[in-house]
Amino acid sequence: MTHTALSWIFELLWLVMAAIITAIVLVPVYGIINNDYLVHNALFIFLTVTYFRLFIFVKKVPYLTNMWMRGFLILPLGISFFLFMLVIQGYLWDMDGATISRFLTIEKAHQFSKAIDNAYWYFRKEYIFFAVGCQVMTILLTLRLVHSMWQFSPKEMNR
Repeated sequence: MTHTALSWIFELLWLVMAAIITAIVLVPVYGIINNDYLVHNALFIFLTVTYFRLFIFVKKVPYLTNMWMRGFLILPLGISFFLFMLVIQGYLWDMDGATISRFLTIEKAHQFSKAIDNAYWYFRKEYIFFAVGCQVMTILLTLRLVHSMWQFSPKEMNR
C-alpha cells in the first residue's frame, strides 16, 4: 500500500474511533434523554474528539496537506463556532426555564426515579463539558490552521 492509502485508512479509523467514543459517552442516557438534545450532544462529542485530533495531527491529515484546503476550512470553522453558540444558548435557555421532563423522552417524562434523575444530571454535565470543549477546540483548530499557513512561504502555499 502507498503512504497515501495508509493515511486515508488511518483517517477512517480515527473517525470510527470518534464515533465509538461518542456512543460510549451517550450509552447511559440513550432512551432517557429527548432525541433533539441527544443529537446535539452527539455532534458536540464527535466534533470535540475530531477537532482535537486534527489540532494535534494537522500535518498528517491527508486532506490538509494542501494549503488551500487549510485556508478553506477556516471559514466553516468560524461559522460553526457561532452556530454552536446558538445551540448552546438554546440549551441553557431550556435548562433555566424548563423542568427535567422537558429533556426526557415521552416514556420517561411521566416516570420519576433516582436513576432517571442521575441520568439527567450526567447528561447535563457532559453536555456542557463537550459543548464548551467543542467551542474551545474550534477556536484552537482555527488558530492552528492559521499558524500552519503562516509557516510556509507564498510559493509553498500555492502548491
